[in-house]
Amino acid sequence: MEIGVIEKAPAAEVALWQQDYSGDAERAVIGSMLIDAACVKDVLNAVEADDFYINTNQEVFTAIRRMHVAAKPIDGLTVASELEREGLYSSETRNYLLQCMEITPTSANVLEYAGIVRKKAEKRRFTKAVMEALATDEDPQAAVAAICHQKMRSRRGGRLKTMSDAMSEAMSSISGKKEGRIDTGFPLLDATLKGLWPGQLILVGARPGCGKSAMCMEMTEAAAMKGKTVLHITAEMLAGEVGERLLAKRADGVTMDQLIDGMPEDEDLWASVAEAASWENRLPVYFYDGPDVTVSRIRELALGIDDLKMIVVDYLGLMIGEKDKKAENRNLELGGISRELKLLASELEIPIVAAAQLSRTVNETDKPKLNSLRDSGELEQNAVKVIFLWKTDPGDDTQVGCTVAKNRRGRTGDVNFYFDGSKMTFTELSYRTDNDEPVDKFHQRPRRRRLEMGTVEGD
Repeated sequence: MEIGVIEKAPAAEVALWQQDYSGDAERAVIGSMLIDAACVKDVLNAVEADDFYINTNQEVFTAIRRMHVAAKPIDGLTVASELEREGLYSSETRNYLLQCMEITPTSANVLEYAGIVRKKAEKRRFTKAVMEALATDEDPQAAVAAICHQKMRSRRGGRLKTMSDAMSEAMSSISGKKEGRIDTGFPLLDATLKGLWPGQLILVGARPGCGKSAMCMEMTEAAAMKGKTVLHITAEMLAGEVGERLLAKRADGVTMDQLIDGMPEDEDLWASVAEAASWENRLPVYFYDGPDVTVSRIRELALGIDDLKMIVVDYLGLMIGEKDKKAENRNLELGGISRELKLLASELEIPIVAAAQLSRTVNETDKPKLNSLRDSGELEQNAVKVIFLWKTDPGDDTQVGCTVAKNRRGRTGDVNFYFDGSKMTFTELSYRTDNDEPVDKFHQRPRRRRLEMGTVEGD
């Protein structure tokens, strides 16, 4: 057996897809299984033999899997014997197994290594499929879109798992909560939602003028201030208009009306705006304000951003379905879009927050219910969490209610907000659960968040 032999392929293919692998990660996975048999089961649930790029690693992995099923002891010596029995052993094999064990002093990070191997394999397969599609006579755009769709759906598949597997995943999830959770920036709302988590679709629904765009921007900024990279899709406004809102929020003594009229003449206000702009520039946020927003386009943008942690879509009703998936009516089309967003959240392993319009039959002062979502009852089904905003006082636009109407991993309940339209900011006032638990009143003076330089995590 030749160590690390690569099957011959056309030069272009080798350059574009076959060479995208991590030999170190592959050897670390093999080495971990050789020095610690206890990790074998977890590794077998994390990767498959064909996820490995190096042929030798595929053969060793397959041998270990066969031994595990047969309940045979697994270590460097027994695996070597198994390979010899299969006619796959040579002096080079022995040296390779020793090398894998020597470079892996501990198996503690084996699942991290396995994750690298799996993602590299997925990328190779995807790139190869795209190259093959582009080489055909079919419409390249349609062919690539179909591949993206199939890839998203394939992520929904899974393996048959035992109770032990479920407990292992649960413990892993619990231990990693601090790293994966993204908060909205509002303590009372976060206490109810229990965070925005990878793979979740979260809807923020409201009638026009109730602040859903402002709430989405608050979530974007809160995540970015924690050092989380965010892609913000602003289909309703230009990026510059969103920028004006952020400047109004951050600049002392400056309102939205002043910025709409133009840069203030007062030198102090100029300085305040400039300071706010300098501060906002540090936030890891990407905006897209292009027309014809589709799930495929969002996916394309997301894959081009390193270490993306969240996507915010403002708003769902302005998105369009894929050309090959046009539905007979808008209800079905929006349902399909929400399904694809849910799949995309799962594929990218990040939360996706999407603003949604409420039905015209819902008054802006009525507390919305789940059936209040406009155009599609499927929106509620695809979302893990649903948040509604409404005006609690017909004569006062500053009083906004926020109800968590659906929360698969937490409570439901209401949060009362003060909304400052001149600064486009929300301030929490009070909270009540649906079980009529005692109200936690902040008795806050309505205020906006002041500009504090140097508070962005990661600086």
